[in-house]
Amino acid sequence: MKEQTYFIHYEKLWKITKEFNDRTTFRSNEVKGSTMDTVHLIFKMYEKMLNGKSRYMSFDEAEIPVLKLVASKIGKLTGYEGKTIKDHITKIKRLNIILINNQYYENHYTFKIPLKYFFTSSEVTYF
Repeated sequence: MKEQTYFIHYEKLWKITKEFNDRTTFRSNEVKGSTMDTVHLIFKMYEKMLNGKSRYMSFDEAEIPVLKLVASKIGKLTGYEGKTIKDHITKIKRLNIILINNQYYENHYTFKIPLKYFFTSSEVTYF
């Protein structure tokens, strides 16, 4: 099996965020920098998970893996309080780029990111 490396497609991510903010009527509902910090962290952790698993399996949109995180862990890594992370997750859900579900406890979340927000490296041939 050929190993693939996944990378975040930042251009798509920023474009969707800008379009969302342009459609938003109230400034308080816009996705701002601190929320984007949380989005970026979730994407980076998801990218790391994909690259760790891609050695052993390939993915398609129907069976993308699930990343499980606790709000306090996200907060610790981003430097924001748990309540702030919950607010960020509420806004991120409205962006509709990450599929987010609350798990069995209030602060436990599962994240699924469609592969269209990533691109893969191609094999490089050296002369």
